[in-house]
Amino acid sequence: MDIKTMTDELENFNKKALKGKTIESAKLLADLTSNNSRELLFNVVKDLYAFSKKAVTLIKTSDVKTTGQDQNLEDILKRVMPGLLKDTLTSLSPVPPVQAHPEPAQEEKLLPDMHTLTVQIKPESDEDEVKPISEDDWVNVVKRDLKGSLKAIPVQKASLSAGTATLRFSSKGDLAKAEQALTIKYKVVPKSEEQKKLDPKLTISNIDPDITTKEQLQEELLDENEYIRDLVDGSEQMRIVFLDEKKHFAVLQVSTVIREAIRRNNDRVHLGLQIHPVRDRIHAVQCYHCQEFGHTAKSLIYCKSKDSGATCSFCAGDHASKDCQNKKNNRTNKIKCANCAKSKGTVERNAATTHKASDSWCPFHVRETEKMMARTKGCTEQTKNLYRQRIQDLRTKLGRR
Repeated sequence: MDIKTMTDELENFNKKALKGKTIESAKLLADLTSNNSRELLFNVVKDLYAFSKKAVTLIKTSDVKTTGQDQNLEDILKRVMPGLLKDTLTSLSPVPPVQAHPEPAQEEKLLPDMHTLTVQIKPESDEDEVKPISEDDWVNVVKRDLKGSLKAIPVQKASLSAGTATLRFSSKGDLAKAEQALTIKYKVVPKSEEQKKLDPKLTISNIDPDITTKEQLQEELLDENEYIRDLVDGSEQMRIVFLDEKKHFAVLQVSTVIREAIRRNNDRVHLGLQIHPVRDRIHAVQCYHCQEFGHTAKSLIYCKSKDSGATCSFCAGDHASKDCQNKKNNRTNKIKCANCAKSKGTVERNAATTHKASDSWCPFHVRETEKMMARTKGCTEQTKNLYRQRIQDLRTKLGRR
């Protein structure tokens, strides 16, 4: 049942139950808790209207004060019903039974196979070692030569890392053509492999300070959440990836079956003496040496700028972020995103001074996060849409576009 049908029916119901006096049903439905389905909310709203006289009796015995002007039943209903509906529905937590192996809502889309060709300068003889490609050679010689040799072959991406060039192709056929075109001049190694999706990760916040180890947290989660314990006993996987004892939050990695079971439980788990909400953790991997995405500073072998100085995430200067004087002195007029500043897109370049390279609403950060969503098993369209809406709301709030 869509929202318009429910709203229309409620309005008709109002006219009968409230003798022509109506309240804003559409607004009520929009404001109610999202923990319940629309159908459940709709039925509960109708029941509350049907028992309106009893509701007013309860209100009169509570702390709600009425005046001589609003003693009329219809006036009282119109004034107190919104709050009453919210309070009643907030207390509802309908949890459908969790199946041992719940069926996914829809078939998981597979990622396309990855076809790559590593390219190195061929040594003059078999006894000679392969000479690494320098950054200068890559920009001024090799890259140009590859463009000419592969003019009729579409290349998805070309990059240089640790002295070796890597070319990515969309099909095995294009990979074979590129191998044939380059094998005379270069040492090439083709590779086709299936891209594996990542298991979902979840964040739990406000963890009891008495929980100090990952083993303790895992044990308590299984003890207090029978439906998760049953799934783990049935060979489903759950592990604690990270526990921050200072900020009292943890990151879990779970199978898609456990993720779906937690989702059916309204994204909540029991821990200690309270219920904890959990949320999907989609982490964009960023290098804090060069500020680009797809690798970390700990794996500098993959960083194109590993042989040069660091780039600041605050002002895009040639220094480490921790040494930035602009950041230490809170010079917000010096903020500059290193990625947007060197972007080929005019819109992104113009927006470079509106945010830092580490800000979550940066276009590069958003694109990387959406890539990670596409690579994560069981990441629903609802999760993706909520993320996009949150970023849009944040940009609007900060006056960004």
